[in-house]
Amino acid sequence: MKVKIYTLGCRLNFAETEEFVDLFQKNGFEVSSENAKIIIIRGCSVTKKAEKETRQKISEIRKKEINSFIIATGCLKKDFYSLSADLILPKNEEKNLINEVKKIASKKFKENFEIKKLEKEKIKLRTRSFIKIQDGCQRYCSYCLIPYLRGEERSISFKEIIKKIQEKERLGYKEIILTGVNISRWQEKENNFIWLIKEILKKTNISRIRISSLWPNSINEDLLKILKNPRVCQHLHLSLQSLSNSVLKRMGRNYKVEEIKEKIKKIKKFFPDLTLTADIIVGFPNESEEEFKETLNNLKEIGLAKIHVFRYSSREGTKASLFEGQIDEKTKKRRAKILLELSEKLQREWQKKFLGQIKEVLFEEKKENLWQGLTDNYLKVFVESKKDLANQIVPVKLEKLFKDGIIGSII
Repeated sequence: MKVKIYTLGCRLNFAETEEFVDLFQKNGFEVSSENAKIIIIRGCSVTKKAEKETRQKISEIRKKEINSFIIATGCLKKDFYSLSADLILPKNEEKNLINEVKKIASKKFKENFEIKKLEKEKIKLRTRSFIKIQDGCQRYCSYCLIPYLRGEERSISFKEIIKKIQEKERLGYKEIILTGVNISRWQEKENNFIWLIKEILKKTNISRIRISSLWPNSINEDLLKILKNPRVCQHLHLSLQSLSNSVLKRMGRNYKVEEIKEKIKKIKKFFPDLTLTADIIVGFPNESEEEFKETLNNLKEIGLAKIHVFRYSSREGTKASLFEGQIDEKTKKRRAKILLELSEKLQREWQKKFLGQIKEVLFEEKKENLWQGLTDNYLKVFVESKKDLANQIVPVKLEKLFKDGIIGSII
């Protein structure tokens, strides 16, 4: 029986979808992009925008797939509703997804299916795979719903992580992305996140290990040593949220701008080609023009390669939703526009630095006659080639800026 899965939201949601795909395949389902009787939409309600997009996606799919059974799940609140979904499984009930789908398959569609393990050739391969190593959070930042949706911190066992990576390796993947709510908090007995990466390097042969979003205070000497390994990608994404100390304090973040600057200075000194990107929230309650300009000027000073900009979204149940001084949407949009323009400028400046250089590129897919791929330091690269470059790591000379990346030629 065919099942189709749509995923919205963060990398962790996508990592979990990969796990569900494996689970469905092992239980005799075909995860397909067409003619599926059961459609699963793994959405998000961490922000108002994400929740709205989830509802819109469910409604859009319902109009197209009149006779399919639609299940809404993912990082959804208990009170999430949708007139277009046939079943809603909030985050704390998502563990029952496979059993619910089996019930629907047998009762509604009268399907009998055999549990079977699909061979490598029958599984659609990708080049990069998300590996969930950690979930939950207990920091309770004043703006964030995640602790309420995903619960307290917990780490995936070391054995399970290694098993997952070795399986991806067997299937031909070239890159894994370690993901979670706060991956640097991974712990098993006396072993920590740095130990985990060292063991992954020892016990697997995967070509690339990419570290996803990090709290800035998790950058230390041990992490810098790990980054020297050629299999660890030269790319870090920092969950900064603001570069104003007064805003950070109201957010409940336990670091200061001065610490961030010092850490970034170290990274740039030892790893000049490492790409640094970050999340920034604008329009947090009571954020004055002076505080916004402080963040803006600090962003210009530290010189990131790209900024992921989010407009503050008030979520019921968080401390910040009760704060006075909520910022109007017009001001949020204006501030977001300023940071997005800065981000585009910074990205172009960073890309120009690598023109003329030769970089190893992992190619993923071909679109509009151009193969697209990523360098280990997260530069998007386009090349023309009649050869099948999918899932191949190839040296490319980077020649000129093109769209949101760089066009080059294979060496």
